Amino acid sequence: MVAASARVREAFGEIAKCQAMVTLRISEGMLKKSVSLFHPAILLIGNWINEGHTIGTAEIPSVPILTSDVYEWAPGGFFVVHSAFGKIGDTSVGGVEIIGVDGAAYASTLYDSFGNVHRSRLEIEGDLLRWTGDRTRCTVTLRKVA
Repeated sequence: MVAASARVREAFGEIAKCQAMVTLRISEGMLKKSVSLFHPAILLIGNWINEGHTIGTAEIPSVPILTSDVYEWAPGGFFVVHSAFGKIGDTSVGGVEIIGVDGAAYASTLYDSFGNVHRSRLEIEGDLLRWTGDRTRCTVTLRKVA
């Protein structure tokens, strides 16, 4: 499993590409409806357990994803602070992300547990979250689990 861990670290250091189906267990009665078009990010606010997997390629096999995430409003309510801890495969990962409004989407800056900084655009369309950037490609589908 050392090779898988090295690949995950390389992905964080180079181009983090993922597409995951994520199952969410809601711990605070989360799935609220957006109170305005300005803040669909309100859907994220709360504590989440994420389970999914990376999409494998011929060179890199699929590995499981398990994380614990907290999304909360920063003071003033204009930014969201996202703390995440977990595992991708056998590799422990984590980070802090700051999300703010940027036109019709959101600007996202993630400071990961390997010392990297990832800047991307976050689009929220219903239950679909899409991060795109120079070093990031990730699509997540939110699902409520009873």
